[in-house]
This record gives sequence, structure tokens and C-alpha cells, in this order.
Amino acid sequence: TTLLDTLLMNIPSLHVLEESPIFTEVDLALGHEARLAELSNEEASRLRRLYFQLLDEVAPAAPGQTVVDKHPLRMARMPILHRLFPDARVIFLERHPCDVVLSCFMANFQLNHAMRSFSTLDEAARTYDAVFDAWTRAEALLPLTVHRIRYERMVENLEGEMRALLGFLGREWDLRQPRGRIRRALCLLRGRHQQELDEARRVVVVDVVDGELRDADERARRAVVVEEVVHDGRVAVP
Repeated sequence: TTLLDTLLMNIPSLHVLEESPIFTEVDLALGHEARLAELSNEEASRLRRLYFQLLDEVAPAAPGQTVVDKHPLRMARMPILHRLFPDARVIFLERHPCDVVLSCFMANFQLNHAMRSFSTLDEAARTYDAVFDAWTRAEALLPLTVHRIRYERMVENLEGEMRALLGFLGREWDLRQPRGRIRRALCLLRGRHQQELDEARRVVVVDVVDGELRDADERARRAVVVEEVVHDGRVAVP
């Protein structure tokens, strides 16, 4: 999500929260998720007010800004999110499961109850499976408004993916957006690819989740492609 964060943060009408604990506090105020079935409209309104109260205290949005509350593990909490914010638009960023599991396993997360699940490769794979299963059930049962972005497509066609996403959010692609911002975003992506490449050469993974891990040569090829895009400026920005 680093690439997407970097781009969305440069859009003045959006207020991006990076894995903020605000919604966790609302979730705790609800109590056990079984209460969701009997939650009254008054209680739902109270929890909504709590969210925006905490937002004003922790990271207030400017007038007119749309809040983008980014947190990958929220995909497991869609029932309460939909109950409190039924009109919310959901951005679902996808990536190959093997890449996701390996990336989470290698990341240097601050250890807490949730991040402990990525301390071993096996646990990371099981966590991915459980969270994605929760998301799949929620998407099938709830009338969610979802826009899907594929990570690999973003690398290949950044502007096309951003135009579609911003259209979903009711925003326009800023034709004046400096190339330098996109280059910096791609540089971050290139650095992440290189980190994963270095680690992948030292980690042997067999049958993670539902597919085989791309080998180091393929990972290297993708890293080189991104590097070339950054180097010669072949980013389609008018």
C-alpha cells in the first residue's frame, strides 16, 4: 500500500490515515461482535460520533476533505464498518497471495497482538487465509461499494489505475501533478522490491496459501522493470 498511500496523500481533497487505531477504539466500544445484530440506530449513531470525535482529536481533516482510513486488517471487520458507515466506498488493493504473505513475514512491524501473527511464515499464511475468508464472506453477503485495484496493474499502468480509482472517489486525476511525486512513489516501490528480492533469495517457500512463490529471477525481473521506468521517466503523465 506504500505506492497508493504516497499518491493519495498528494491529493488535497483527501485525508489519508495510515493504519490509525481510531476504528479499533470504536470496535472496542461496541464490545462483542455478536451485539452487531441487535445494534440500534441510536447506538450506531453514537459509535459513528465517537469515530469522528477521535478523528478530530488524533488527526483532524480539513473542511471538505474525504477521509481515507487505510488499514489492511479492516477487511476482516467489514460487518461493523458497513453497519456504521453504510455509504462508505471501499478501496480493495489486491496482490498475489504469495507476495503478500512473504512481504508481511519480512516486514519489521511493531509487535502487537495483530502483528504477532506475522512472526512466522506459517502463521502469516494462516492469517492471510483467515482475513481473506472474512472479506470474501462479507463481500458476498453485504451490499458493499467496492473498487478493486491490482498491485501488479499499478506497476504497469499507474495513471490508468489512478484515474479509475479517483473516478470511484468522485475526484479527477490532477493533470498538473508533478512527475517528481510519481517518481518518488516508484522509487519507494523499487526499494521494497529490492528488499523482497534480497530476502527471497534466503527464504524457501513451498505451496504458500494457494499458489507457488515466484522465483527470484521473476522477482528480479519485476524489480528491474520498475527501476527502468523510474530511470527513463516512462510514466504516462500529461
